[in-house]
Amino acid sequence: MYKPPNNGALACYNGKLTNQFNCVAMCKKGYDFVFNPPYLYFCSAGQWHFYALPNFPYSTQVPDCSIADPANPSKYKVHPEFSDFYFDGDDAKDPSVQTVIKNNCISLMRSRYVPPFFCKLYPHDCTEENVEVFAGALTV
Repeated sequence: MYKPPNNGALACYNGKLTNQFNCVAMCKKGYDFVFNPPYLYFCSAGQWHFYALPNFPYSTQVPDCSIADPANPSKYKVHPEFSDFYFDGDDAKDPSVQTVIKNNCISLMRSRYVPPFFCKLYPHDCTEENVEVFAGALTV
């Protein structure tokens, strides 16, 4: 299991029907990834793998989130389609903020960029109830 990013969260979907464990790194709004993460991390047969978008350079580690630098945004920050990598709220441990993070995770996994076996083949299994949120530390 990866450590959640500082000033962010790691949202992990545990698919009961697909026997998959998929995680998405997210940053609190106003923050950005210090380097590009893969689109999602997934565990298959006890090994972590990465799903990345073509032409999106990434590191396999989960990046921390720092105060957003408008002069050097991450690849996700510059594309409005990827706003679900960012969440509103002061504390990712707050239940109402976790609901937003869980919904963002499901939205990202159902997006047109992700192959169907991650979430689209079993839409009734791909729900907020099957997502767990791991909050990162808040730093200044």
